Amino acid sequence: MVIYPAVGETKSHITVFTDTTCPYCHKLHEEVGQLNKMGVEVRYMAFPRQGLGSPGDEQLQAVWCSKDRKSAMDRMVDGKDIKAAKCDNPVSKQYELGQSIGVNGTPAIVLADGQVIPGYQPAAQVAKLAMGAK
Repeated sequence: MVIYPAVGETKSHITVFTDTTCPYCHKLHEEVGQLNKMGVEVRYMAFPRQGLGSPGDEQLQAVWCSKDRKSAMDRMVDGKDIKAAKCDNPVSKQYELGQSIGVNGTPAIVLADGQVIPGYQPAAQVAKLAMGAK
């Protein structure tokens, strides 16, 4: 996972299946800071929406193989290339997990109670859903 911790007290958390080539994932990523300030921890799981072996898969592997995954994710979403060594990464396992719970697009937000919310939602709506899912 790539984890963006809540600022102050953690009131809830969400797990987001994401793809660095997904425009709506980028939009949600821009709002992660807001979610963190509202007490929501954001946990990213890799889900290359065009499948394993796709450009998104390669980018996600580079993020997951980086020493600082959070910084690598930020840079990748900002359109900057990152250099990362190959590693035994969990991208394919996370992709399979996403598929097993019905994820078929990104972003897919999983609330603390296991409910899956497909697609982009504004930060305020995500926080409201997250707080209600304890």
